[in-house]
Amino acid sequence: MKKTIQRAALSTMLATILPEIVRAGDDHEHHGDIIVGRSLLDVLAVEYDFDEPTVLAPVSGLLAGWAGDEPGFDHLEANEPDEDFYSLAAGANIVFELVNIDQALVGNPLGSPLDAPGARFVLGDHELHQHIDWLIDSTDPAFNPVQTVWSLQFRLIDIGATGYGASDVYDWHFTNMPEPGSAGLMLAACAWAIRRKR
Repeated sequence: MKKTIQRAALSTMLATILPEIVRAGDDHEHHGDIIVGRSLLDVLAVEYDFDEPTVLAPVSGLLAGWAGDEPGFDHLEANEPDEDFYSLAAGANIVFELVNIDQALVGNPLGSPLDAPGARFVLGDHELHQHIDWLIDSTDPAFNPVQTVWSLQFRLIDIGATGYGASDVYDWHFTNMPEPGSAGLMLAACAWAIRRKR
């Protein structure tokens, strides 16, 4: 009887966790990314719900604090005329530009850091699909241990031949406080660590 209960508990746990493992290991399929396109007037725009903060996972070692690279940025594949949202044309070269960022939050911490207004990161051409590593750095002298949400503002610009107008400024929030019992967060942390080692 005891073994039957244990097997049932294990089956329930696997049924909950396995879908998360599959999603965490899908090597950045396009699900959940920030979609990049343009308006009919050739102004850059994104499609994403920024209302909920992005949850970063705990890390230690080379980096200390909370980190992650989801969501990424992906190009719009099919026009959405009803939404005034259209695919990028060949010749575009899209750049992420910081407008403002909270202290102790940094993008691309192992490269050229995104930690001050004006810092840029090239996302790519009209078929872009790029992820930026984000870190709430617990070793930063400005790190506030009682803070639970860190924010940045960004816009997208086009430095390519298409010359699209700059996007609106978007507010993006990050937190180190996952919902209780989030198995997905633990698996996402493992997946992120594996990708960093590669």
